Amino acid sequence: MGNLLLVIVIIAVVILYFWAISPRGDKNRRRICLSYAEWDYAHRGLWDMEQNIPENSLPAYERAMRENEAIELDVHLTKDRQLVVIHDSNLQRLCGVDGIVEDMTYAELSQLTLCGTPYGIPLLREVLQTVQGQVPLLIELKTLQSRDTAICSAVYKELEFYNGTFLIESFNPYLLRWFRQHAPHILTGQLAAGPAALPDVNPVQRVLLWLLLVHVISRPDFISYELRSADCISVRINQFLYRTPVFVWTIRSMNEYRQGTAQYDTVIFEHFLP
Repeated sequence: MGNLLLVIVIIAVVILYFWAISPRGDKNRRRICLSYAEWDYAHRGLWDMEQNIPENSLPAYERAMRENEAIELDVHLTKDRQLVVIHDSNLQRLCGVDGIVEDMTYAELSQLTLCGTPYGIPLLREVLQTVQGQVPLLIELKTLQSRDTAICSAVYKELEFYNGTFLIESFNPYLLRWFRQHAPHILTGQLAAGPAALPDVNPVQRVLLWLLLVHVISRPDFISYELRSADCISVRINQFLYRTPVFVWTIRSMNEYRQGTAQYDTVIFEHFLP
């Protein structure tokens, strides 16, 4: 009886695991995701500091469009509920200022420049006006509080009448769940990586992201996973059993590009042109 109970428990755990890591699983949505995967995505735009073009700047997006590359970018919500495009919450690395984006107004942020260049932190609205649907956008949502979804409604309102194609992604499964519940027509992707790639995340969250157990909350249409840890069993199960599209990041060489495009659906790259 004891052995039978153990077998039953193991089977139940395995079934629960497969259920927890499963994506949304809609065939039509998968087909649309795969059409987006026909593009390569320039990480934070096609930036190059040797050409004085900083990451997540309007010139970086303009250069990506000239090279016919899709664009990955990062969005934060300011203190006065403006959507700005910048990767870090802390402004020290990019602007030389000890401040947090979410604690500042757009008026304050507009006084800053990126990496000592003349270019400032753009609004999401400015990026959309610049791109005008010429290439797809892969929009990562950032938030400091795990369950604060205020950024979601602001982004949805901004994108509602945008005449272009885009995908939403985030490490935060609660943001993706908001879109699944309130804007289910928008395709969403779960960002994730192995534990070593997320040193600033608490250990429990690292494990949940690594194993894609956060899918139980997000139920994404695609996965955006760090290349060097993408041999994770949960990624493989999603890829081969559930047929989930997998985007990999961040590709920084032709060798990585060949690996990424051979094993996964598309890549997010920087520092070179594929």
